[in-house]
Amino acid sequence: MDRYLLDTSVFGEYARRQGNPRVRAWVNSLLPLQRWLCPITLGEFWVGALGFPDKVVRHRERRVVIQAKKWEWRDIDENVAKVWAAAKLSLPGGSTIESNDLWPAAVALRFGLVVATGNVRHFRPVEALAVFDPFKMPDQ
Repeated sequence: MDRYLLDTSVFGEYARRQGNPRVRAWVNSLLPLQRWLCPITLGEFWVGALGFPDKVVRHRERRVVIQAKKWEWRDIDENVAKVWAAAKLSLPGGSTIESNDLWPAAVALRFGLVVATGNVRHFRPVEALAVFDPFKMPDQ
């Protein structure tokens, strides 16, 4: 059974009431033990959510985060930091990856997770990282 670290593009679609129905259905089909998040994803999510001027929208976003607390979470500890450093040093020449993508990638590598993202190209430079795009799944 695969376990997925949801990046911000996937978690954001799941959280939005009018989010991509394919992505929302896929996330809902996962068992709680298959849904993983890391603090970087949550931070990026909050940047977007707190930017909404509508208090109702911000409250709804907060409810989604509370619900997601039942999922699996992994903090960034010393072992993840070592994986992050190794991944950064092993990027192919000329390749770069944003830190907000490399940290979740390091969490996924450390715990053997598949990164679920709509931005596959952001993660491609990281060798040995499994990536899945739920936006590209065939219609049910």
